[in-house]
Amino acid sequence: MPLIENYDPAKVVTPLQPLFPDLATSFLRLSPESQAEAVRVMQARSIRFVLDATTNDFVFSARAMHDGISAFYQRFDVGLRAMERAWAATFGYYIIFSWAADGHNARRQGLGLVPQPATLPEGVELLRWALSSRHSVEDYPWPAGLPSPSSPHADQKLMATVNAASVRVIGWILLHELGHFDLGLRWPPKVGQEGSLNPNPSQNDPYVQETSSA
Repeated sequence: MPLIENYDPAKVVTPLQPLFPDLATSFLRLSPESQAEAVRVMQARSIRFVLDATTNDFVFSARAMHDGISAFYQRFDVGLRAMERAWAATFGYYIIFSWAADGHNARRQGLGLVPQPATLPEGVELLRWALSSRHSVEDYPWPAGLPSPSSPHADQKLMATVNAASVRVIGWILLHELGHFDLGLRWPPKVGQEGSLNPNPSQNDPYVQETSSA
């Protein structure tokens, strides 16, 4: 099913395009249990998924929208730049973690120091880009010459691992946001708490109330 309704690869240019069939359904790929929960929430709330390819902010947000006439509906805004930065951070963290784990195992075995991996500089640069505050004040595109799902890389095993891990990372974030919809349905918090909508619609914003934002 086309979960992200307005995604058109011909119009949305991103290094993540090779992963998009998986990213669009990433929260259904974590486990059979999480898939069942996600499907249940989606069906119960009639949730619409909308790709936000314009904002530079890190956005995964669950919203309760009003059509301006009489009806509320559920909308899930998925930030394209947020997904790009999640992939880049996954790459950087994986390189650093792998190096640290190799070093730990070498020390336990009485071996010498593990040399710095050749991929460490590009991993650090991607991590720096992903976490930079520049995204909030300007268009800060993917750094030229650094790895991405769309670019060839000498270590194909590394890229396959990072691609698979990033799908799961993004899937967990999306599943977490779906949980906010579910909390609003099954456990209404006090008015003003995250995830809440006032049971009296007249006391809500007439057009939009954000229930959660990652």
